[in-house]
Amino acid sequence: MRGGKLKKGEADVLTLLALAKERTPDDMTVARAAVHDILHMSKAMRIRIPLDEKRKLCRSCYAYLVPGQTSTVRTRKGRVIVRCSACGAVKRLQFRRGPKTVKAKT
Repeated sequence: MRGGKLKKGEADVLTLLALAKERTPDDMTVARAAVHDILHMSKAMRIRIPLDEKRKLCRSCYAYLVPGQTSTVRTRKGRVIVRCSACGAVKRLQFRRGPKTVKAKT
């Protein structure tokens, strides 16, 4: 997605991401098939999935993770822990804090 031009399969990956997001609560089989295709297509064609979307994909059971519906999200000790409700797989993501403020010397 550099320079405004899409690679050969990037448009397909973005379309499948939209399909998985749309179908997740209603039709999980279609959503799982879309996530499976996204992960395998991005690996085969060397396409980067956007980071915010990559975190919503379960690599174990190919579920699209929606907090409160298909996953649970918790924060612990500077991490965000996302657990898939379908298979129990856990993702531990680094929690970024804002920049430290320097106290002015008086």
